Amino acid sequence: MRRVAVAFVSLGTFISFCSIADDIYRCPSAGGTTVYQANPCKGGVNKGSVSSGVTARAEAEPKQALNDMERSKAYLSEREKERKKDDLQAKIARNEDAIRGYQNLMHAEIELLQAKKGLAKNNLAGATWEESLSTEMNAVTARYRSEIEIRQEENKVFRAELSKL
Repeated sequence: MRRVAVAFVSLGTFISFCSIADDIYRCPSAGGTTVYQANPCKGGVNKGSVSSGVTARAEAEPKQALNDMERSKAYLSEREKERKKDDLQAKIARNEDAIRGYQNLMHAEIELLQAKKGLAKNNLAGATWEESLSTEMNAVTARYRSEIEIRQEENKVFRAELSKL
């Protein structure tokens, strides 16, 4: 964006310089030297206008500046697109890392509950405790699966956005 602003300022300065250059004349002085002035030479003897070469360049350079500006806009657009792609890929990678983390935590909690389940006595109290541990295992699995599903849905959205770019 800054390049575009600099291009506009440069273009405006150049155009204003060219309009000033149209008013400068090169004239011979009494001593035989060349004098530059804003008015045509006295006596009608003009060695030429300074703007004669500048005017042709001034007409060509705005077109070149516009072409440069369009190329700059295209470049900026492409860079923005690449930035969005990188951002989406980073979000997908973070979600995949989070999914693996949730899976590891879920397995660790279930292993702990299974180890407790093995300690249950073979009586009514042990059976009741074993049943409560099974219920807790189901709750742990459901909690982590919901977190995993949320991350997977986010990744689907991110991948859809990525495919549009």
